Amino acid sequence: MGEIISRARWTVNSSSARNVQLKKLKSYSETDDSSLEHAYNTADDSPVGVIDKPGGGSLEFEYYHETGNPEVDWRALQKAKEFFSLTKQHVNGQRVQYTRVRVSNVASDGDDQGSHMQKVQFIWAERKNL
Repeated sequence: MGEIISRARWTVNSSSARNVQLKKLKSYSETDDSSLEHAYNTADDSPVGVIDKPGGGSLEFEYYHETGNPEVDWRALQKAKEFFSLTKQHVNGQRVQYTRVRVSNVASDGDDQGSHMQKVQFIWAERKNL
C-alpha cells in the first residue's frame, strides 16, 4: 500500500503562455465525461452488451489573483481560443497529461477578508498517464 499524496504540481504547456509551473493554484477539481451504458434487446428488454461512450472532461482551478503580470493570463488564453496541454504531477507519484485543453470560463470573486480568487474552467479532450 502506498503513501497518501499530499501535493500535486501543475504545468501549463502553451505556445503563448510558455511552459509554466503553476505556483498560485489553490485547488482543482476534475470531471470525466466518458461513461458506459447498457445496450438492450428490443424483444425482451434484457441487456445484450455495453456501449462505451468516450468523452473528454473538464477541470476547474481556483486560482489566486496576482498584481502585475500574472504567471498565466487565463483571459488571454480564452480570448485567443488556443489549445494547450496541462500536466499534473503528484509529488512522488503519477503524472497525468490533459491534451487539447481550452479555457472555457474565467470568473472572479472576492470578500472583505482580502481573499480575491479566479475560478478558471477548462475542457479537455484526452487524459493520459505519462
